[in-house]
Amino acid sequence: MTLRTDSIANAFPDPAFTRSQDASRAVIRGDNFPLSVYVFPALHRKYAYYTFPVARDYVDTPTTTLFWLTRAGGSGTVTWSVAWATMATNGSTNALTKAFAAEATSAVALTTTPGGMFTTAITIAAPDSAANSRLCVVRVSRDVTDQSFGGDAYLVGAQLGYDDV
Repeated sequence: MTLRTDSIANAFPDPAFTRSQDASRAVIRGDNFPLSVYVFPALHRKYAYYTFPVARDYVDTPTTTLFWLTRAGGSGTVTWSVAWATMATNGSTNALTKAFAAEATSAVALTTTPGGMFTTAITIAAPDSAANSRLCVVRVSRDVTDQSFGGDAYLVGAQLGYDDV
C-alpha cells in the first residue's frame, strides 16, 4: 500500500462568480515572498473550492491535506471541514447540479507565533464514489462553532492523497 499525492492546488475563482459565502482572497506579504490565501474568519462560515482530477492509479482511502497559517499569535483550536463531489468524465454527471457528500472534520490545537504554518490531513470517509479518471471538487470550510481561536485562519493550498494498491 502506497500513499500517493497529487500536487498542491490553489484555485483562483473568477470574481464575477464569487458568492457571499465564498472565502475572500488575500495576499499576505512576507519579508521574502507573498502568499496568496483564502481568508477564513472565526465568526462567519466561508467556503473555498479546489478541483483535482482523480489519478488513474487511485484505489482507496482518500485524504485531503490543507496547508494553512495564522497571522495572530495565540492558542486554541481551528476546526476544518472538507467535502468531496466527484463526477464521471463521460458526460453522465450534471456538473452544475452535483451535490457534495458528507463533510469530514479535523480540529487542530495550536499555540503559535504569528505566521506559523500548519498542515491538517483529513481522511475522507464519504468520497462520493471517487474513482480513477473522475473529476473531484473539494469544498473546504472552517467550523465557526469552534470559537477557541478567534483569529482569522488563512488557507494556502490543498493536496489530495490516496492509496494506489
